[in-house]
Amino acid sequence: MSQVKSSKRNRTRIAVWLIAGVITAALALAATVLIGAVAQTPLGDSLGQALNSLFGTDTAHATWFITRSAGIVAYLLLWFSTA
Repeated sequence: MSQVKSSKRNRTRIAVWLIAGVITAALALAATVLIGAVAQTPLGDSLGQALNSLFGTDTAHATWFITRSAGIVAYLLLWFSTA
């Protein structure tokens, strides 16, 4: 009898995880479509310019961010390896 209940619980858990996965995928798809739709509007253009000025996504700033983060990671790895 306990095997039947255990099997039923496992099927229920699998069904819940499957439904949660489908809902998550649907929400991700809806968010992607919404972002794509907003990007085509004047609001999306102004948001894109604001993000560009905030994060500095031109090549000089991107290179600086990449080299800075690589240096920090290298320092942390060295520090952790000697601790």
